Amino acid sequence: MTLHFFMFIKEIVKDIHRRLHVTLRIAQPLLIGMEYNIHFVTSWLKYGSSHTAVILTTLGMSGIGKTSLVKRVYGLYSHEFHKSSFIHKEM
Repeated sequence: MTLHFFMFIKEIVKDIHRRLHVTLRIAQPLLIGMEYNIHFVTSWLKYGSSHTAVILTTLGMSGIGKTSLVKRVYGLYSHEFHKSSFIHKEM
């Protein structure tokens, strides 16, 4: 079996994973009162950018729900994008 064959199979598996809308394996936070923020971030990701590569960063005071918001949006909509990743760095 060749490397090309393994790469081909890997792409098929990724495509099936994306089409099945498999959710994240990380716990999805329950966000009360964050509907507007979820909608705002989602709208920007889906409709607000005409670029092919988009990086969304969040910053603000600690404890206001930045990570929870991003985890929630990622869990809800990451399957709608060709490629996506979530990187979290504790400071």
